[in-house]
Amino acid sequence: MFPVAIGHYHDPRHTDLTSDPEHNVEAETAAVTDLFAEFGGHSIAWNTPMPERGGDQVTARLAHWARS
Repeated sequence: MFPVAIGHYHDPRHTDLTSDPEHNVEAETAAVTDLFAEFGGHSIAWNTPMPERGGDQVTARLAHWARS
């Protein structure tokens, strides 16, 4: 699995989903990955830090997925 978790937004009107315990995007992503584990799914780590995940990084991530 190649999760594309985005939880940090530069616009202050949007909630930061990296530090909110009720809506933590990393925890939610891990929970979905765990659901697929029983079917052999495993997550491919995304080494780009959350605040740096913009359009170019998402495109690179999806290209990595397409080549796998």
